[in-house]
Amino acid sequence: MLSRSTSFQMRAAVMISLLLCCVAIWNGASAAYIRPQATSSVRPDSAPTFSQWDSTRVLFQENSRPSSSTWGKLPFTSVRDLVALEGQVQLPEAVAIVSGSTTGTHVFTIRATSAAQRKLPRASAPIVEPTLDVEERNVPSLLANALAENHGLVAVRSVAASDGVIISTPVHVFWTDSKLTAILSEATVPQCSAADNLVGLVASANGDDVWMACSTTTNISIVIRINCRGCAPVIMSGFVGQVTSLAMDAITGDVAVATTLAIYRFRSDATTVSDHTAHLLVGGSVDDTPTAVAFASAQTGSSTGGDVWIGNAFCVNVWRSDMQADRISGLQGLPRGNVTNVQWYTGAEESVLWLAHSGAFPAVTLFRPNATGDTDVWRHYAGDRWLPGGRVVDVAPTTSDGAHHGLWVATTQGIALLSEHGTTYADKARVLDRWIPQLDRYGWVAQSYLPAYGNLSNIIRTDGDNDGLWTSMLMSAYAWEFNATGSAEARKNAWAHFRAVEFLHNVTGTHGGFFARTAVKCGETHQGGDGTICPSGSPNTCGWVNSSACYAGVDEHDSDCCWTWKRDTSSDEVAGHIFGLRVLYDALATTAAERRAIARPLCATANYLVDHGLDFIDPITHKKTTWGHFSPEQLNSVPGHPEERGGNSLSILATLAAAHEMCTHDANHTRFAATFVELVTEHRYDVNLVNTLNTAPGGVAFFDFRLQFMTYMVLWWSTQGLAALPGKFPPGVPERFVHNLRRGLQRYWNAPAPVVDARSQGLGTWHMMYSLYNPGGDTDGDPWWQLRRYPVDMVQWPFHNSDRLDVYPLIRDFLEVQQQAVRHPLPADEAFGTDFMTEAAAGSVDGGNGIYVATPTPWLLEYWMARAYRFL
Repeated sequence: MLSRSTSFQMRAAVMISLLLCCVAIWNGASAAYIRPQATSSVRPDSAPTFSQWDSTRVLFQENSRPSSSTWGKLPFTSVRDLVALEGQVQLPEAVAIVSGSTTGTHVFTIRATSAAQRKLPRASAPIVEPTLDVEERNVPSLLANALAENHGLVAVRSVAASDGVIISTPVHVFWTDSKLTAILSEATVPQCSAADNLVGLVASANGDDVWMACSTTTNISIVIRINCRGCAPVIMSGFVGQVTSLAMDAITGDVAVATTLAIYRFRSDATTVSDHTAHLLVGGSVDDTPTAVAFASAQTGSSTGGDVWIGNAFCVNVWRSDMQADRISGLQGLPRGNVTNVQWYTGAEESVLWLAHSGAFPAVTLFRPNATGDTDVWRHYAGDRWLPGGRVVDVAPTTSDGAHHGLWVATTQGIALLSEHGTTYADKARVLDRWIPQLDRYGWVAQSYLPAYGNLSNIIRTDGDNDGLWTSMLMSAYAWEFNATGSAEARKNAWAHFRAVEFLHNVTGTHGGFFARTAVKCGETHQGGDGTICPSGSPNTCGWVNSSACYAGVDEHDSDCCWTWKRDTSSDEVAGHIFGLRVLYDALATTAAERRAIARPLCATANYLVDHGLDFIDPITHKKTTWGHFSPEQLNSVPGHPEERGGNSLSILATLAAAHEMCTHDANHTRFAATFVELVTEHRYDVNLVNTLNTAPGGVAFFDFRLQFMTYMVLWWSTQGLAALPGKFPPGVPERFVHNLRRGLQRYWNAPAPVVDARSQGLGTWHMMYSLYNPGGDTDGDPWWQLRRYPVDMVQWPFHNSDRLDVYPLIRDFLEVQQQAVRHPLPADEAFGTDFMTEAAAGSVDGGNGIYVATPTPWLLEYWMARAYRFL
């Protein structure tokens, strides 16, 4: 008797090699790519640490927008400016300058609590949002009096942590300590008018050189320079256009002044407008009116100053230190224009750029020019997943020990802290796994919703059309976790979800052959389908059927068994069930009895299909289900079902191959191989495979990626049984079959299809599947980037990306007419509307409603498959 680990190892090593060595058409490739199992039953996650981003969001006290009840409230109604203070890595701190319409202006300290790391408990609500401690500062009387004048504050500047904060009004500039308890120095500012005309403030690192810009009472823009604490201000006027923004190079002290018509560059000793060393004109080297500028600081010791980054409505222009002007837009990765704030942070380890954007969704963008992977150079944080809504007012990068750790963001509706921390795939798996009990309904993966927008106080779990498919994916993930780690908990979970899938076969009264989409207890409300319970309605329209079958472990007493199951089961469900049962047969079962128990529902379904001419016949209507057709009469006829020809041909061949190997206890098991041979030799299903997923754009459904991954994998696992068919295939047919199977797979992996190809999707599942079929083949790119970018908050918050500069539309999904397809998929944390692991992510562009809660099942499936097969 083979052990669990040894059995899975040998199966993975020989299944395909037996058939492929016989036909000798795989260019000498072997299955050596599948690494052997470790001698220990537990293998550690050897992947390196990567960055995970989280957001802590709080709303203003009087904000009435719908939101999470756990977001919390701030004791004020607006923020005019933010400044980040040097703090601990996990406890960043900021100063918020707050203006109230009747209460004047106040200063608050905002500090992240020790609960800033998101937690997902197994009981009660699945997320405990961290809070931000808010404390009003009792500032010195002189500063308090200045603030009480209700001038409002538009610019605040943080200087060295050992020194303090610079605060300006149109009348005064104050140098305070970092606690804002003492004024170190102050200066009076002449000529500035209303507070709203105070457009900028910059200062040197030591706080001794301060530049500010405002408009006079006659609406003339001026720049005021105070080159020592307490010194008399120097007035600089004569700029072309109205000043819009200022920036200072932290190393050289050079200053950039942006106006509506030009950008000026000054040395640190300038005192008049004529002292500028160079300028650029708007409409020439700068696309549009500059809305914000920032220096990417020069290297220490440089005398030329750094590059000036200029935000505007259309792009970001870069004025290099050698005077060259460049343009960064969508082709270079910029997600959006309408830039309202530009912040460079230059640290010892890296320099990063933060951009804020205006638009329908509040948004900020992180640019890391030295990031190692293309998917990490640009990160876009938009909408309620990251920010509390409204317009972005100000941003302030957080730092600790000279390193960058995140961003404070003030909007018109609240404050957010975007924070970065290191994690591993194994740690992330533990966090995501905590969602599973919250999304469980009698062992099935439930369709899950919040009671109201963003309200995480409760999760409502309901049935869905594909409960069996999603539950099969989850039990597969747990089976692979057991195989990779030997976890008793994972083994227990896999068997629990298997029982849920098994019951869908038992509940229909067809001896397991025809299985239900889902089931609810009698009397429970259900989703979708005709509301009538058969047979009281027309058998062609009624959607639900009562059953007295008992669900072991759920029904406490046999006399209490009453379930209502959903009919019209689709080919999606067939693919999901066969896949999950095949995985458990190899990766979970440790005894012959367990393998037979897992095989039983698969064998019943395979027999049911063969008995009914390879179409899935609904036992209520006695007709083919809407999507369950696999027969040559349906797939090869004219017009037939052309969009399903390749996929359903692959699915039925995979089902028959799995049944031939797993159902040897079945008296009729030889019929599975015979039917397989007939489909290939007489009906040329192997030719159908050549164009698997080669679908006209109007017929695209992106979940087909998931279904073909499942059926390709089942066929791969089952080739050992097919190799043992002496005399079944006519001469040359096995070679032709494998050749066409390979053609279809490689065509879709390597060559662009009418819509999107598999390689461009960046799906780790497809990467593994292609590598197993084609050892040593070219699978360039980073297949695990979506594992890293996948969020840990499963709420599908609204997202809108179709107007982004870096998104290139192709077509729309025919089932989701509002779902646009793009050439390159977006990261999961920027467009969380599909599973991103098994389903083509190119279709996730706009969506989300703040109510639907997704399952992390696809992430767990990809990760634990990668662990089981030693990809990670």
